[in-house]
Amino acid sequence: MESNQQLNKKLGIKDFVLMGIFSAIIFALATVLMIITGVTPAVYLLYPAIFALICSPIFMLVAVKVQKFGAFLIPSVVMGILFGLMGAQTLIITLIVFGIIAELIANSRKYNDYNRIAIAYVVLMLGFYAGSIAPIYVFTDWYIKQATGGVAGTDMTYLNSLIEAAKSWLGAMSVITCVITAWLGTVIGKRILKKHFEKAGLV
Repeated sequence: MESNQQLNKKLGIKDFVLMGIFSAIIFALATVLMIITGVTPAVYLLYPAIFALICSPIFMLVAVKVQKFGAFLIPSVVMGILFGLMGAQTLIITLIVFGIIAELIANSRKYNDYNRIAIAYVVLMLGFYAGSIAPIYVFTDWYIKQATGGVAGTDMTYLNSLIEAAKSWLGAMSVITCVITAWLGTVIGKRILKKHFEKAGLV
């Protein structure tokens, strides 16, 4: 019995397949949202907030289906690597670092506490914000160099508007909005996945 319980705590092939599939879906959604919200600077600042709201049911599903160490961390690492390959180096760092923190929070109760899972998700989304938006006003010169480099460099007129917006009250609002939508997303995700939460004993 004890050996079976230990075995159940280890990630299996099905777990890796599930996390791999949903990580790819999440990355695809993030890429599409980045393109859509990038139409105007003000809307782009809300990119992480919109991403946090839309993708929450997917993250929640992975959490309750896997319920093992790595359910948050592995998708975070995969996403970080994929974004890094696209040139978003900051997301490699923030998604892995915040992914570790989120994992420790969710796994502190072995994924048996909805509130811990919800807090972990909010933390992870703050990591997404830190890697995608925060560099605009924290590492401005570096961000300009990165954004204007390459074949399809961003226009400086757009960049100046984006930087100005990020350093205004819109920047502060975008952080707060990200936290709110991330938490709201977990509530919506729980309702959508009610049967899965009941089966996992989290309702």
